[in-house]
Amino acid sequence: MKTFTQYLYHTQKVYEFRVKLAGVDISEVNISRLKNALEAYGVENMGKPKRLPIQEHADFPKLGPCECHIIDFSLKYPTTTEQLQHIIAERAMFD
Repeated sequence: MKTFTQYLYHTQKVYEFRVKLAGVDISEVNISRLKNALEAYGVENMGKPKRLPIQEHADFPKLGPCECHIIDFSLKYPTTTEQLQHIIAERAMFD
């Protein structure tokens, strides 16, 4: 039988996500806005933005050839991708 501390240790999970941003200027201000928006779910770790080459991306077909950035982050609390999309659009003002 597990002790309470062992049980508590094993229940602390980290939920990892990846966000792709296209047509957005990746500056310190925008990164800060994104991190503040994600604080609702407890940001555990947030990586640096990685730039993808300018090309047509399947995730953004209406934009045509554009510059895209990927940011990996981990959250303390569980959520869905739809909730993340909504909170990023609403609080960080990214569409």
